[in-house]
Amino acid sequence: MTNTLKIEANRVARILLDAGYDTYFVGGSVRDGFLNHPIKDIDIATAALPQDVQRLFPGSDLVGASFGVVIVKSGDYSFEVTTFRKDGRYIDCRHPEFVTFGTIHDDAARRDFTINCLYQHPRTGEILDFYGGILDAQRKIIRCVGNAEDRFEEDALRMLRAVRFASRFGFDIELRTFEALVRHSTSILDISTERIREELNHMITGPNPGLALDLLVDTDLLDLVLPEVSALTEIDQEPEHHPEGNAFEHTKLTLEMLEPRVSTHAWACLLHDIGKAATTAIGEDGKIHAYEHHKFGADLANDALERLRFPNKEKDLIVRAVYDHMKLHHATEMSRSKVRRLLGSAHFDIVLALHKADCLASNGDLGNFRYLTGVQEEFKNEPVIPPPLITGKDLLELGIPPGPIYGRILREIQTMQLEGTVLCSKRAKCKVVTLLARYHKEEADKPRIS
Repeated sequence: MTNTLKIEANRVARILLDAGYDTYFVGGSVRDGFLNHPIKDIDIATAALPQDVQRLFPGSDLVGASFGVVIVKSGDYSFEVTTFRKDGRYIDCRHPEFVTFGTIHDDAARRDFTINCLYQHPRTGEILDFYGGILDAQRKIIRCVGNAEDRFEEDALRMLRAVRFASRFGFDIELRTFEALVRHSTSILDISTERIREELNHMITGPNPGLALDLLVDTDLLDLVLPEVSALTEIDQEPEHHPEGNAFEHTKLTLEMLEPRVSTHAWACLLHDIGKAATTAIGEDGKIHAYEHHKFGADLANDALERLRFPNKEKDLIVRAVYDHMKLHHATEMSRSKVRRLLGSAHFDIVLALHKADCLASNGDLGNFRYLTGVQEEFKNEPVIPPPLITGKDLLELGIPPGPIYGRILREIQTMQLEGTVLCSKRAKCKVVTLLARYHKEEADKPRIS
């Protein structure tokens, strides 16, 4: 916990306590403090009603009147201050039909897991533990508060949260909690895809993404939320190139090797080989091949990301990284212009990080990675894709009528520029004349149908 965060949280809590309201830090901050993990935010639970909180903190933001949630700003931080409450009957596998304000015991009974059901007094530091969360944390167990069947029936998203917390902390899921999770797994389909995406994103960018994927398989959740990845559990790979095992084991290892483990990069790693489920076969040489799996994979990745309602910009970057990931395995064989175009692409940082993780998760050969980072270093003080030597306006001034030929000419001139064979506009315009003559000859040589 940063010192300033703690100071501001204590200031908010002190005002509530001085006004006569029982007030506690609750949930993740207490759990992470007990486990000696970094604390990024602090939630506050109080006996004060929302209108009392607003009266004590003018300018606070009531974001959930029916749920008793007020956002209180103090210094550079915002704190979620929630009135002790009791949830009514849950609807739609996610939200309570109504809530009533109650006691701290009511508030504790509605929480998801015992390790998240810890309340710490801001002044004394005493921790109230109503359901054995401290013991479960010591035993490294994720266990539902009360009856696991009830908790998952109330809110199906808790199933993914169980997997996320287990993978984040390296904990086991307690047996009855695990069994209830499996029994209720299909109800995850009642949850919005945005919330599913958010939980999956936490898992694959967290400290143990491989463990998260294993738990998703063991609980049948992966087949429900990402069947494209689940299918990889049945896909063998050629041991010569993939001593790590099947395509699913490779995907897990790729995620584990990824640096930096940020969202777009992690999703590219997760999806980069999903095309293998449709393309893997035994070749004439008796070996396992997955020809053009990157193309099939890009289409499948696009469908999966659309289903999960990814923003278009992120989706496009990830899909392009999936499509291009095999190119980097042949980087040293590529022409100079192709390498520079690749380096200048918007998704290059993603596909380069994917390539390094992909190699480390298989044969460990980083030759192409080192070559590409060397080219990057070469162009650190100049643009890898320089301004064009000629434009469509120049072609018009040369008397060339607009049409599809413009794109062809401009691309070929840019290729020469990137290869270093044409470096000035005057020389580029001379090359245009040569290109036109060649195009006209190709057209004249085409066979005619009489």
